[in-house]
Amino acid sequence: MGANAPPKPKTSKGGKGKKAAAASATPAVQPVAVKTKKGTVKLNAAALKVNNAKAPSAEILEELAARFVLNCPAEELNSFERILFLVEQAHWYYEDFVREEEEHKHRLKSMSLKQFAGLMFNKCAPLRRYKDKVDDIYKAFTNYKLSVPVGGIIILNPDMSKVLMVKTWKGSSWGFPKGKINKDEPESVCAAREVLEEVGVDFSAYVRDEDSIVMNRVVDHETGLKQRSRLFIVAGVSEETGFATQTRKEIGAIAWHPISTLAGGVVAGGKYFFVKPYVQPLLKWIKASKKKRKR
Repeated sequence: MGANAPPKPKTSKGGKGKKAAAASATPAVQPVAVKTKKGTVKLNAAALKVNNAKAPSAEILEELAARFVLNCPAEELNSFERILFLVEQAHWYYEDFVREEEEHKHRLKSMSLKQFAGLMFNKCAPLRRYKDKVDDIYKAFTNYKLSVPVGGIIILNPDMSKVLMVKTWKGSSWGFPKGKINKDEPESVCAAREVLEEVGVDFSAYVRDEDSIVMNRVVDHETGLKQRSRLFIVAGVSEETGFATQTRKEIGAIAWHPISTLAGGVVAGGKYFFVKPYVQPLLKWIKASKKKRKR
């Protein structure tokens, strides 16, 4: 993109990893036989710890509720959507920090947000009056989240033959780095902020309104709910850039993918379902950009 193209980022020089230490003379722990409905299976120590992990106690849940839900401003509790946003923050803290504490390591279950919310509404006194509505509340929250506008950046290498994508922590699908727009936040600011968090590089100086793809996609066909997304396009980024996520347990991988594979569905185990709607507009933008370069 000429003078506006991102400068070639410096790469970090990391040395080769040290060779693994010699194997310990201590004999390996023998697997333990465990009876299940499908018969007897053998589990090692690590598997046993995970298998024996328990749901968080009422005490832990009450501490999380007090920290993230109960002491917030009154207006935050005026809608179920806002309550669930607060419960979601408690859930993230539980997964990222509480389960990692030494006293709880391997002893607390990893839980989905829906499972965690069910426990919070059942165990925490102030939320208990809504426990019979938790499924409806969760469904409304999910729809609300789907309707929140999204901003992100499509990052291309210098010859625009590859695009940078991220994979979620536990998922198998690849997508462009992006995230939800905060209240009153400009789309370009959101895009740069989310990408900085997800891949560790600040592209705020290279985001331009004219280089973007805007979509209003139906995300719930039953209700006709739509979500607006705006992905800005930044080309000319070196493949040697040292990308590194700044999130915890959110991004599982960051990698360059050939543009030619995006419309193909599944390549090398990577699914491109979430980027397919943007492929044709992106190819059109790349074609027009290459024509400008030849002038």
